[in-house]
Amino acid sequence: MEELIRDLNPPQREAVTAGDGPVLVVAGPGSGKTRVITHRIAWLLSRGVPPWRIIAITFTNKAADEMRERVLRLVPAGTGLWVSTFHSACVRILRREIEALGYKNSFTIYDTADRDRLLKKIMEEEGFSPRDVRPAALGRRISWFKNRALGPGEHLGAGNEIDVILEKVWPVYRERMKTANALDFDDLLLLTLELFHRFPSVKEKWSGRFLHVLVDEFQDTNKIQYDLAKNLSSAHGNIMVVGDPDQSIYGFRGAQVRNILDFEKDFPAARIVKLEQNYRSTEKILRAAGTVISNNLARKEKDLWTEKRGGEPLDLLMAPTAEEEALRVAGRVRSWLASGVSPGEIAVFYRVNARSRLLEAAFRAEGIDYRVVGALSFYQRREIKDVLAWLRLVVNPFDEISFSRAVSAPPRGVGGKSLERILARARSLGLSPVDVAADPAGIPRLTSKAKEGLAAMAKLLGSLRADAGRAPALEMVRRALEETGYLDWIHETADPLEARDREANLDELLSAAAQVDERDPEGGLAAFLERVSLVSDQDGLASKGEVVQLMTLHTAKGLEFDAVAIVGLEEGTLPHLFSIDSEEGVEEERRLFYVGVTRARKHLLLSFAESMMSAGEWREMERSRFLGEIPQDVFNSWGPEEEDQEEDPEEERDLLPPAPPGEGPGPGARVRHGSYGEGVIKAVRGDKRNKRLVVDFGEAGTKILLLEFSDLEFL
Repeated sequence: MEELIRDLNPPQREAVTAGDGPVLVVAGPGSGKTRVITHRIAWLLSRGVPPWRIIAITFTNKAADEMRERVLRLVPAGTGLWVSTFHSACVRILRREIEALGYKNSFTIYDTADRDRLLKKIMEEEGFSPRDVRPAALGRRISWFKNRALGPGEHLGAGNEIDVILEKVWPVYRERMKTANALDFDDLLLLTLELFHRFPSVKEKWSGRFLHVLVDEFQDTNKIQYDLAKNLSSAHGNIMVVGDPDQSIYGFRGAQVRNILDFEKDFPAARIVKLEQNYRSTEKILRAAGTVISNNLARKEKDLWTEKRGGEPLDLLMAPTAEEEALRVAGRVRSWLASGVSPGEIAVFYRVNARSRLLEAAFRAEGIDYRVVGALSFYQRREIKDVLAWLRLVVNPFDEISFSRAVSAPPRGVGGKSLERILARARSLGLSPVDVAADPAGIPRLTSKAKEGLAAMAKLLGSLRADAGRAPALEMVRRALEETGYLDWIHETADPLEARDREANLDELLSAAAQVDERDPEGGLAAFLERVSLVSDQDGLASKGEVVQLMTLHTAKGLEFDAVAIVGLEEGTLPHLFSIDSEEGVEEERRLFYVGVTRARKHLLLSFAESMMSAGEWREMERSRFLGEIPQDVFNSWGPEEEDQEEDPEEERDLLPPAPPGEGPGPGARVRHGSYGEGVIKAVRGDKRNKRLVVDFGEAGTKILLLEFSDLEFL
């Protein structure tokens, strides 16, 4: 045991060796919290706690895999540990217990795309058009209420259009999901908690199984997750939670920073340990981050420090436009690469996905290889979804969404109306769509081609199902590709280049199945489908590769890089426009900025644009309040180009060629616009075809107009 704690600093050692009872570890960024959790597990194992009586919960599969591997390196006898996400842990419990709630344990897990597809069908059946409310927006609304433990009839609707539709659609959605023996991501948590509440014996069974419960990233738990953790530890009270209130950034998903702030209220005997030594960032980066976050009120005070004294000053980049900002950031990335920073150790963060378009254009112009993290997930690609639909039907023949997809990939001669008749017949008889397809004679107005195709489909699924319980996942995926004729179909219907790309993606799916077989030889197809259903954007970052990463600040959580650029630091962007009306919203945006800053080890660039195009119109932007909260002495001095443009109006005039007599295009000239009326030019930016005029139109506000297309009349 002494060897396990020898290399830990005193607070880490205190957390690892804490006795029984509740423990709260407040862990600043880069302070070794994963090291503490893994050593805590190893310490418990070394004291004789059986592996299967410990559960450790974190927020991504990637983090769970890394945690498990690190524990096994410390204590090889740790096989049998439960190290997983909340969702994965709930799936394992539900596979054993869900029949008590009227589901089969072969349930399918719907991702957001599947959920939205089902909602779209229900909306149309109920007489609503997707043009009224997008199904994705309705799905997010349902998820918002579920994360707050509210169901149909309990949600606090505001009487607006989306809630009127929600009132009609949600009960049908819940019923249709149960008929399909399917759960969405939120159901995984809710139904597990329902089991604990409705069946005390189930709660006692699982809380008695685990002697120790450890929860990572506790600041990001929502109400349901917090209640699950309390239930799992209810038999003994041995719960250790690790997190940082300053990094709580998922309020839009229902995360409640109060869970960690008020932990001692629920557990008055809790032992508090603070990890304040940062092993990641330089002193200047930490000073910037610490000064900014100190402006928040909802936090637990801590004093981050590092032995990496000094460090490079931070860079502050001010660009006249968002396009120019992207080009200058790309230039800075090029200089980092030239100085020897590995491409995989460089990341650019932004608050909103729309900002990636300009960055991608700039990186292409600079010839820099990059990857947009969280763009189109591998498992959302058409060919992957098609094959997974077949495989999901093998495990759960009641899955209507998968049946609807598989019957058209490849096509079986079944049109939209025939498909609805098949599904309606299945519901009325209490059968699965696959059962109905096996006997198509009872389905009215089907063509002979459709009947033949459905019967063949049902026969193939029956053959696959017969082997699914004993065959490895790799074999099942390969058989699905070959026996459905899917590979032949894509080569027949797609152009050669697209077909090769899609086949390459399917080869990668085979590799993913092989990896699951290697990790869980007994799991088979069910384990594979479970794994891919719970993949997140960050799980795709298991290997950074040799390309620069572009991602949102939310995706950046839990990562670290040698060099980081954070773009779009304007009011309305960060903090976001939707957050600036409440102090709570601004504090979460400040935490998001704090997370971004503390991802950087050595180099940090912060940038903003003075103007940007929005909805076809130029707007002047104000730099983010967060920049003003950083001590100015941690920055490099601003470049003379930016300073001159900001402070010297004569320099702005010099950006223009001499104006023809009477046009008066310089600051102070009066102009008239067809929509905005009369105004005064305040500044001129850019040159040639990129020349823009900043014009104050009084009541119409200040506008930035591209001179070439402005249709201005000079007075």
